[in-house]
Amino acid sequence: MAPVLKADLDAIRTLATDLTNAANDIRGIDVNRTFAGLLAGLKGSDVAAACETAEIQIEAALNAVAMRVDALAQKNTEAVRTVGITDEQYADSISGLLKL
Repeated sequence: MAPVLKADLDAIRTLATDLTNAANDIRGIDVNRTFAGLLAGLKGSDVAAACETAEIQIEAALNAVAMRVDALAQKNTEAVRTVGITDEQYADSISGLLKL
């Protein structure tokens, strides 16, 4: 007998929500605030220029991570929908077959 797929749809929904919240939290990280004091004290220096570049790169990296976390959340949401629909279709076909 083939293995049966078992999925806790509520747990997957919760995971998708948690991932969406995590992505939003990542986007909410204020990199500029971290660098602001340092940049003010080193204005015009090579260190300030390097920090400005680092700030831009860190923001881009955080955005990339947030986008990947969002994509994972969306895949989990799609999985719940697909498994739920498939489960309902299977139940309907069995009910029809048994004339329930």
